Amino acid sequence: GFPYLILETERTRLGRELSEKEVKALRGEMGIVFEAYVRSLFNQWFRASDVALFSPYYVKNLSGGWDEKDLLLIHDGVAYAFEVKALVPTLQLRQTGDLAGWVKYFGEIGRQAIEAAEALRDGRAFSADKSTPIKVPRKTYPCAIAYEVIPFRQPIVTPFERRLSERLQRDAFSNSDSIGPLQFFDVETVETWDEFFSLPVEAEALFAAMRQRAESLVHRYSDMRRLLGPKRPCVAGGIGIAERAAIEAGKAVHAKAEEISSQIPVPEFLQQFGPQIRTAGSVWPRKGP
Repeated sequence: GFPYLILETERTRLGRELSEKEVKALRGEMGIVFEAYVRSLFNQWFRASDVALFSPYYVKNLSGGWDEKDLLLIHDGVAYAFEVKALVPTLQLRQTGDLAGWVKYFGEIGRQAIEAAEALRDGRAFSADKSTPIKVPRKTYPCAIAYEVIPFRQPIVTPFERRLSERLQRDAFSNSDSIGPLQFFDVETVETWDEFFSLPVEAEALFAAMRQRAESLVHRYSDMRRLLGPKRPCVAGGIGIAERAAIEAGKAVHAKAEEISSQIPVPEFLQQFGPQIRTAGSVWPRKGP
């Protein structure tokens, strides 16, 4: 809801609809924060491990210039190339489910992920210094991480993938020897990875699940719970980094509310109810006689 609130506030201030350029500008800063958040998750999970992590890294495009890419994980010779964008569909697109609209919505991030995989295959990928080549992996799985939940299920998956492949002028979902099928993740799915896998120890188990997801038309848009089924137990009590951060933030807000409420005198008409007044789960110490 937060992205919509930002746009609605600006619409109200201006008294008109926003242009596409204005919408992109407003979401730009949110995109920077979102990408930094995803990078921080990957750093916490994989930095001190046998998983090679590159963020950012660069690829030489076919025109000879440089393109910056977001995240790359390489483990046991297999690469997972992630592009990260704070994509939020318009309310109209959410309501209508227009197929052409969804193809346009995912087109750019899908193209960027596949071009990263092609550059890795062709030896055109380099670390952040643009001078150290990244070893060509045995196979690369292109991945895209968006902000909103991915809504696709059958029967819409097949026509969506066909139309997106036409837009990208390549079979984005084929499974070749060097490049796996393109797959999309929403951030909520990514945030649960360490609820199901003890990272980085079980990194290969996570990557195996990702490969299974990419190569299965049935599961390509599933979250981890649907993909793994009930037999896979959660780790750490089912609470990952993101959930723990939310809990700690809640505690901090509650503590601040307690501090503020303790400084507010109890109204005279409430003093009859005893030395402590509890409202909305907070203690209101009595300040009166």
